[in-house]
Amino acid sequence: MFSSLCLVIFCVSGVLSAGLHFKYDRKPWLMGACKSTVRQSPIVLSAQEEQCDARLEENVNLVGVKEELFVSMMNTGHSLQAVPTVGDEMRVVEIFVGEKKYVLKQFHFHWSGEDQHQGSEHKLDGNFGDAEMHFVFDQDKPTEGVRDTLAVLGVIIKADSETDHEDFGRLFDVGLADLNVTSGKVNVTDGITVEDLLDGVDLARYYRYEGSLTTPPCSEMVAWTVLRDTVSISRAQLEQLRSLPLIGTVGNHRKPTEPTPDHNLKVSCGGEEDDRKK
Repeated sequence: MFSSLCLVIFCVSGVLSAGLHFKYDRKPWLMGACKSTVRQSPIVLSAQEEQCDARLEENVNLVGVKEELFVSMMNTGHSLQAVPTVGDEMRVVEIFVGEKKYVLKQFHFHWSGEDQHQGSEHKLDGNFGDAEMHFVFDQDKPTEGVRDTLAVLGVIIKADSETDHEDFGRLFDVGLADLNVTSGKVNVTDGITVEDLLDGVDLARYYRYEGSLTTPPCSEMVAWTVLRDTVSISRAQLEQLRSLPLIGTVGNHRKPTEPTPDHNLKVSCGGEEDDRKK
């Protein structure tokens, strides 16, 4: 039990120790659990190939999305990560997956430095997005032997807006080009809500599957929810994200997609015809 809790704490912290740094161009996916083909993430998601499952919640069950969060932005060497303020004034955001409750610990981004149109980790209905945002939740009361001790909400981002997304601007306008691994954290002084960042998406349209972390050690311990709708930012904001100085090359800062043999993939029935329900 103790060792599994240590793993959870390590995974959600987003801060890798110096000895555990990895480079996307060094093929870390060929080592350890990362080379498994059982429950590895990310995967290809296609609603056309799946019947919707009426047993899923009608909407992604998020609590506290209107709570104003104050976050610290940091460069982990592999991603841009935002961590909600800890203390007496901390606002709690939760997600329920079935009967299990998870609490938001951080959110971060993945993108490509080579091909801006293949920056997401998940492939959505045959296409990559320009980037992907992951909200990482830790199980509220971990239980020994429970398989999914983390829950991640994934959102595909497209840089197809002619104007900046105001709420993403609060995160990106902190000088990302100067935010290196050793520069510490930058506090975002303006509050932001999860609802702001999910502007325009339909929480009734989503995928649910059993998967893994998408960074080493690739532990297969994640209950994934990926929204079918995308969020739009401007091309200039994508370039801000790509300006972040990461470890290794300027290539892809995302894990390759995996086959989907045993992920128990489900798709919600939001917006679907009744004859697709199980």
